[in-house]
Amino acid sequence: FFFAVLIHRNSKERGDHHQQGVPIMAKLAHFILLWYYVTCSSDASTDELVQRYSVEFMEPTSHLPTEGFPMTLEDGKRYVCELPKSNLNAAKPTNDEVSRTMDTNKRLHKVAKVLHKALGKQCFLKLSGWWIYEFCFDKWVRQYHQDTQKVIKTEYVLGAQSAKRTLEMLSENGVEAMEATVPMSSVLWFGRDASGPYYASRFYNGTVCDLSGKQREVEVRFYCMTDSQQSNHHFSIEEPSSCTYTVSFYTNSLCFLDELEKKELATQPIVCHALPNIEMELDAPGPDVLAAEASSDDDE
Repeated sequence: FFFAVLIHRNSKERGDHHQQGVPIMAKLAHFILLWYYVTCSSDASTDELVQRYSVEFMEPTSHLPTEGFPMTLEDGKRYVCELPKSNLNAAKPTNDEVSRTMDTNKRLHKVAKVLHKALGKQCFLKLSGWWIYEFCFDKWVRQYHQDTQKVIKTEYVLGAQSAKRTLEMLSENGVEAMEATVPMSSVLWFGRDASGPYYASRFYNGTVCDLSGKQREVEVRFYCMTDSQQSNHHFSIEEPSSCTYTVSFYTNSLCFLDELEKKELATQPIVCHALPNIEMELDAPGPDVLAAEASSDDDE
């Protein structure tokens, strides 16, 4: 996971630690990673874990935290850093939100209907270097190269919709349907990643992969497009593993769905308290000595 640690220093500390930014960031990032691995539930999604943090350095105080991670800088200065309490449980959706966003047949049918109405008769192209990528809703995702006469010379189908496969998946989920009544886009599910919440469908039956000997597959994720400067639809494509692809399709046709609203994560503070200098602690008289001196003064 990637954690963006933003260093904000106290004005008195800014000059002293100007050269310490990189080691401070590295150490605190390590602490954050360790903390999340230990405290986070295993069902936490990636985007819940990707949060921004600010770091605040405090002057020595008599009220030090009872818990924290010790940290010593290269100049010998010591700190105890308090990490924010995990807010993942607090971020869990309420019962109403769960019931609203559950992948029920009724909800998914509505989403599929909206997508089919908005995209069903269209194909979308993306030029990337030598290749042209084509996404046709309810048909396929393919990549191809064409010559100057627009004749396709090389072509790979990355995944194609299959009514038969759709029926199989619906049956696996306990849904009975006639093949003629099943839209190829009806097998949808709700998900969430670093880009936000989405609905997704998988296209099978692509061109056989030379590396694995299996047919190519592509997962198409549909997001609400919030960038008003873009056209109504646009997409990107990645290949996370050999011959397995992910299309991220952004459309304003789904932005009316509450569950696709992307919520910003608040910045969490990491507070580092400076510890008193050890040498000063050794040179300073202890409480017993001070009490004895006070008693001696009273006797005189």
